[in-house]
Amino acid sequence: MSQPPDYSPAGSSEPQAPPQHHAFEFSAHQYDVIRSLSKRMHFVGTIYLVASIVVGLAGLVALIFAPMIAILYFLLLIPELLVGIWTIHAAHSFRQVVDTTGHDIPHLMKALSSLQRLYTLMFWMLLAALAFVIIAIAAAVFMWLSGLMPGTGEGSVYTLLGS
Repeated sequence: MSQPPDYSPAGSSEPQAPPQHHAFEFSAHQYDVIRSLSKRMHFVGTIYLVASIVVGLAGLVALIFAPMIAILYFLLLIPELLVGIWTIHAAHSFRQVVDTTGHDIPHLMKALSSLQRLYTLMFWMLLAALAFVIIAIAAAVFMWLSGLMPGTGEGSVYTLLGS
């Protein structure tokens, strides 16, 4: 059976005080490490954002001249933009760990949440790339074994490069 929070054991004349939560603070050296990490992450995130803007503009240009290529640019743009945004969010949260007092753990957890989203995206992108490589290798082996792979005969790439 649970007791109410202000319950005093029998024989005790004082009510129990609510538990005190002590705020965790990092040391000066730890703050320096976190500050340095925050600055570098912010720089990397900004570069990703600038690169995603360039890729987006290239996609718009490609949309006029080669619409199918534009789709590839826009597919590249989405994860690049997300990496930039989430890296800057994590950098900002790490910087708040340094700049504020009494809230180190919540800011740290916010930064870790941004990093978790970032690495979840990278995880799935790597799995997709690995699956694509495995499928491409299997297709090449199948084509080679079934005789569909072009040989070194006339009209092949090898013959054209050698001329």
